[in-house]
Amino acid sequence: MSTTDCRERTSNSVVVTPSDCPLGVSEVLRTFDACRRELSKKVAGTEGSGAGYDGLRVDHASLAAVSEGDVVTVTAIVSSRRHGGHLVDYIATASNAGGRCVVLVQAHGWTLARQTTESVAGVRRRSHEEVRS
Repeated sequence: MSTTDCRERTSNSVVVTPSDCPLGVSEVLRTFDACRRELSKKVAGTEGSGAGYDGLRVDHASLAAVSEGDVVTVTAIVSSRRHGGHLVDYIATASNAGGRCVVLVQAHGWTLARQTTESVAGVRRRSHEEVRS
């Protein structure tokens, strides 16, 4: 299957509050992991295990400039699938009321996950218990 046939994605947007400032890399990476788990449930039927990041790019100046009221959006997209896992591309952006949008963090990394009884298309396969009944 080509990677463009079925590109699963998930996205999470939050409005930055004063308690979030300054926004740090660790908060963004935790959100990446939450998106990774949600995406893996869609793709493989299980949260899987994050194997780390093969690439990580942080714009520290833009991250430090995020302020109260800005909207931070984290998006995770499956870019490749292989037996036992899938490669996920992540991007975190910030936008403000003036319409300015900047990339804060970009990353990609593997999620190790065996597919469960749920297929990628979301069609439930019959388990052994269902067949017997």
